[in-house]
Amino acid sequence: MTKHLRVLKKKSYRFMFFQEVPSRHTCSKFGNEIMSHSLLVEAMKTHFIPLMVYNNKGESVGGVLNKYNEPPGNNTVIRIVNSKGKLRC
Repeated sequence: MTKHLRVLKKKSYRFMFFQEVPSRHTCSKFGNEIMSHSLLVEAMKTHFIPLMVYNNKGESVGGVLNKYNEPPGNNTVIRIVNSKGKLRC
């Protein structure tokens, strides 16, 4: 097992970031100001497997959006889920 796979195996939570791409001003501002904060970036890299979900790409992510009750094109949303996809917060 590679070092990278061992690190991923230790991380039991996924940091799901639902975002429009390309994004509106409020979404861009959230990404540039909040998501770029050094403490948040370090926490995501250390404790989570980060996942980006494009919430404005139609049917391609419809199952993910439905599972977490997210309307398409919604403003920025963050979900933390366990390795089985169960919502933690």
